[in-house]
Order: sequence, then C-alpha cells, then structure tokens
Amino acid sequence: MSAPVFVDASAWVAITNRKDRNRGDAVKIFQRLLSTQTALVTTNGTAYEALTIVKSHLGFGQAERLWQRITSRAIVELVAVDEQIESDALKLF
Repeated sequence: MSAPVFVDASAWVAITNRKDRNRGDAVKIFQRLLSTQTALVTTNGTAYEALTIVKSHLGFGQAERLWQRITSRAIVELVAVDEQIESDALKLF
C-alpha cells in the first residue's frame, strides 16, 4: 500500500472545473490514485477553500457535488484542523 496523498484546494478545483488548465493532469492523477486505492487526505480548511472557489465560479450545485466527493469516507479522509494541529504545523513551518 502506498503512502497517503494530501489533496490541496487547487487539485479539488481542477478535477471539478472542466475549464481549469490543470484539469487533464489532475483527473489522470486522481483516477490513478483511486485505482491504486491510495488514501487521500485533505483538511477542513482546504475543503472550504476549494468549495468557495468552485461555488463562486461554477455555482452551488458543483460545490455541493464536490462536498459529497470530499466527505465520501470511502475516498477521502477529511481532517479537522484543531488548535493543536495548527500549532504543530506552525512549529514545523
């Protein structure tokens, strides 16, 4: 089994927005990760950023579909960033 992969907001936007210049690559990578059952990880802040961008550019329906994809536990581990995680991340930074 391969190591988990963090999915950032730009990747979520690219796989959702057909006009995104990175869509082709993003979809190929996403499909490859799914086919190899690689664990995908994202944070609540990352998800909210992607949802905001998608909603503003593509509308509520697309944002809702993205949220369903992100919250599908079979696909993605959604990590809630709390104060301790944020503090630890800032120390690493």
